[in-house]
Amino acid sequence: MTRAAPSLQRRLLVTLAVLLLVAAAVAAWSLETLYRDAGLRAREDVLDAQVIALISTADIDGDGRLVPQNLVEPRLATPGSGLYAEILGSRGSWRSPSAIGSGLMLAAQPASGERAFEHARLADGTRVLGLSLGIRWEVAEGETRDFVIRAAESLEPWYQEMVRVRTGLITGSMLIGLLLLGGLAVALQYALQPLRRLESEISDIEAGRSESLGTGWPRELAGVTGN
Repeated sequence: MTRAAPSLQRRLLVTLAVLLLVAAAVAAWSLETLYRDAGLRAREDVLDAQVIALISTADIDGDGRLVPQNLVEPRLATPGSGLYAEILGSRGSWRSPSAIGSGLMLAAQPASGERAFEHARLADGTRVLGLSLGIRWEVAEGETRDFVIRAAESLEPWYQEMVRVRTGLITGSMLIGLLLLGGLAVALQYALQPLRRLESEISDIEAGRSESLGTGWPRELAGVTGN
């Protein structure tokens, strides 16, 4: 016995469901990528601002180190705050109170006028984004020295936020996909009514209950029903 082929409505629904699933996945991935890139740029801007603030208040101390005279950002003075800074030079280095004991190790060594972003980890495994800026400082008239000013910020809160955003995007995409699929099922049910009517009237003709098809068919079926 020949197995009946799947109904046209089922084929359409399965095809549309696959297309909706792919479209929802692509949309969620695109939105997550945009959000992630925007978040990283925002954190890079924060680090840029911190480096500029350090330069604006820095001066050479008695040991020849370049040291900020005051910390504009209170988090730099608070251990475990998630924001860190240091200044490296040939005569020694300075570290913000927040960075002491953190195990912050940034590898970039930019030349004067260059800047470099990098991802690193603290001693406890905390993921951070760091910025290193090379500068040339005039320590006396006609004498300059090179320094590297660094700022880093913990990315853990941002990663947690990304998990929430990803979960929301996936959930939202699935809900929208299900709603669209439900709406398409209703639309197909309405759109395929003429085919069901045609099937019913042909059955009536075959059974002798009618001699011809009715009228008022959609244009797409007019040729078939007329023949």
